[in-house]
Amino acid sequence: MKIIAARNMLCIALLFILSIPIEISAQVTIKTFLDANNNGVQDADEELVTGLTVTATDANGNQVPLLDDGNGTFLLPSELIFSRLRIQVTGYAPGLMQGVAGPTSVFFVDDGATVLVPVSGGPNVNVETSRIMIPCYDGGPAEGNQGPAFVSFPYGVDGIAQSKGGTEVDPSMDATIEEIGSAWGVAYQNLHQRAFTAAVLKRHVGLGPEGTGGLYMIDYSSGSPVLSSFNLQGIVPGNGGSAIDFGSVLRENVTGDVDGSMPYALTSQDATATFDMDAFAKVGAVAYGDIDVEEDEQTLWMVNLYQRSLISMDVSGDEITPGTQNVKSYPLSSMTGLPNLNYRYAMCINAGGNLNNSGAEPFTDHNAVAWDKNKYSDGGEGGYSAITVSNLMNASMNTSERPLYRTYRIGENFSYRIPAPAAETYTVTLHFAEPKDYVEGDRKFKIIAEGQVIEESFDIVKAAGGNKTAITRTFQVEVTDGTVDIQLEGLQGAKTKRALLSGVEVVGQSIMESGVLRPWGLNFHNGMGYLGVVADGSISKSREHIFAFVLRFDPNNMAAGFTEVLAFPLGYPRERASNAHIPQPQPLRSAEWQAWISDWQSTQIQSKQEQLSSTQALLCSYPQPIVSDINFTSDGGITIGLMDRWGNQCGYRNYPADLTDNTLIVAYGPGDILRAFKDGNFLKLEEKHSDNGIYFRADDGPSF
Repeated sequence: MKIIAARNMLCIALLFILSIPIEISAQVTIKTFLDANNNGVQDADEELVTGLTVTATDANGNQVPLLDDGNGTFLLPSELIFSRLRIQVTGYAPGLMQGVAGPTSVFFVDDGATVLVPVSGGPNVNVETSRIMIPCYDGGPAEGNQGPAFVSFPYGVDGIAQSKGGTEVDPSMDATIEEIGSAWGVAYQNLHQRAFTAAVLKRHVGLGPEGTGGLYMIDYSSGSPVLSSFNLQGIVPGNGGSAIDFGSVLRENVTGDVDGSMPYALTSQDATATFDMDAFAKVGAVAYGDIDVEEDEQTLWMVNLYQRSLISMDVSGDEITPGTQNVKSYPLSSMTGLPNLNYRYAMCINAGGNLNNSGAEPFTDHNAVAWDKNKYSDGGEGGYSAITVSNLMNASMNTSERPLYRTYRIGENFSYRIPAPAAETYTVTLHFAEPKDYVEGDRKFKIIAEGQVIEESFDIVKAAGGNKTAITRTFQVEVTDGTVDIQLEGLQGAKTKRALLSGVEVVGQSIMESGVLRPWGLNFHNGMGYLGVVADGSISKSREHIFAFVLRFDPNNMAAGFTEVLAFPLGYPRERASNAHIPQPQPLRSAEWQAWISDWQSTQIQSKQEQLSSTQALLCSYPQPIVSDINFTSDGGITIGLMDRWGNQCGYRNYPADLTDNTLIVAYGPGDILRAFKDGNFLKLEEKHSDNGIYFRADDGPSF
C-alpha cells in the first residue's frame, strides 16, 4: 500500500509540473565578418573572420566560451542558456579592431539570437561617398568675413571645378570664416556623420567666435552641413586638476591701414599688412594642435598646446554638451615616460654674414654636426669664396665640410659673444681656412677669449701648411658672466690687417635643460594612441638639441604613461626650400630645421638690407619643426608629417614682428614627410633609399 501511494503521488506531481508552461531556450549564434566599408552590415562580398574568441557571461557572472567552428561562426547550445547574456569578442589580430558601425565588441543577447559582429581593418575610403575636408584661411579678422573657412568635395573628383572653368563639381563651403575663423585639426566621426575642427593660431589670421578654446562641429547627417560650436576654455576636467586653459593672444580689429603704433591690429581692409606682434611667439603654443577620434568613434581627443596636455571628450551621443561630466585632461608633465630634454650644451656656428647669396648657411655635416647660421657676432662683415678646400673631415683635427670654410667673418676687429648657460669650463674650437692665395705672413691676427690671449699672432697658412686648407684651434676657457667672449684683432701682415674666422664650436660640461617638449600630432591605431612631439631647443637655441618623438599611450589607461616608439634628431640635412640649384649660399632659402624662436631678431634676417623680389617682398625661411601628423601604413610602418612653424608665424606679404620694419615678408614654409618602417618589434627611420623596399630620395632626408 505504501508503494502504491507513492506512485500515485508521483503521478500527481508530474501532472502538476506538466501543467506549468516551460520556456524552451534556443542556441545563440555569433558571426564575425570583415566589414570592409565600415557600414556595420555584412555585404555580399564581405567574408567571415576567423581567429577571434567569443565569450558569454550570464546574469550570475558565469562565463562560458562559445563553440568556434573555425570559420568565423560561434555557437552557444540552448542547454547552457539560463538568462540574458553579455557577449564579448576578443583576440583581434594586429590590424583588426571592433567595427566602426553596428554591434561593438561587447553587447547583450537573448536566447535564440543571431548577431553579425563587424570587424574593422581600419579607416576605409569609399570613393563614391567619402569627401575631402579642408580648413581654409584669409588674413584679417574673422568677424564679417563670409569667405570659406571649411570646404569639402567628393573624394573621387579629378580635374578643374566648374567655377574655375572646368567640369568637376565645386567644393562645398561648409563653414564661413566668420563662423569658425582659423582652424586646423579635423576629425570625422562616421558613426554620426559629423566632423570636428579646432582653433589654431596663425599670425595675421583671426580666430573664430569661440577664441583659442573654440571647437566646431559640422553635422552632415541631414545631407546639408549644420554647424555647432563649443568652447572648452575654463572647463574643470572630470578627472580633476586645473581648469582647461588654451592661452590667449592680444589683438584688436580695425578697418583701415596699420602702422607701427598698432602692434596688435588685424584689419578687414584687403591687401593690407599687419604686425600682429603678440602672435609671433605664441604660434604653436596656444589653442589646439591636432584632434582625432578613437577607432570606436566614442571619444574625441584633442591636443592643448598651451597647457601641453591631452584632452578627451565623450562624443558617443547624438547631442554633445562639453563639461566636467564628459571632458578629461591629461597634462603631459603629469605622465611618465616623457623624453629627457637635458643635454650637454653645444653651439656650432657657421661664421660669416647673414645676407642671401653670401651669408653663412646652416647645414649638417657627415659627422652629424648641426651647424647654425651666423649669429652672436659683433663687428666685421661676412665673406664668401667658392674655393676648393683640402683637409676636410679630418678626424684628428676635427675639421668639417666645405660649406663651413667657404663662408667666413672678416674684419680688423670683431667678436662673438655666445651664451653660456652655466658658470663652468667650456671647450672652444675655432675653424679656419685661408680663402686667398696667401702665403705665410700675409695674414696674422690675435685671438682673445674671456680676456685671455690664446694666440698672439695666429697665421692660418702657417698653421694649416697652406692656403685653402682647413685647420682648427681648440682651447678651454672659464666662463662666469654668462657668455663666451671671443675676439679677433687683426695684425698688419704682408697683404692685410684683417682677421678671419670660418666657424665656432662651444661645448660645455654640464647637462642642461635644452628646451620645451611641444606636442601637436595625434593618431589612434590598434587601440593605442600616438602623440607627436618635438624638443624645441628654445632654451639652448642649438640645432644640436632639436629632436622629434612619437609617444604611445593607452587611452583606457592613461596612468600607464607614455612609451617612446620613435626618436630621431632633426638636424638631418635637407634640400633648400628654394634655389637648390644655386651654388652660392642661400641662408634665406634654407630648409634646415632651427630651434624655436620667440622674437624676430633671433632670425638674423636683415630685411632692410636684402634684395626684394619683383613684387617688392622679401622671400625668406626660418624653419622650426612641429610633428603635425602621424599615419600608419599597411605594413606596420608610420608616415610622419613635419610642419614648419615659420609658415604660421609669417603668412603672406605681412610685416616682420618688428614695429620699425615695413618690409613685406613672404614666408617659405618647407615642411617634410618622413617614413619609419617596422624592423622587428621596433620602428626605424628610413636611412637610405632602399632600406625597406620603398624608394626614397637618397640625397635629401635623414640619411647622413
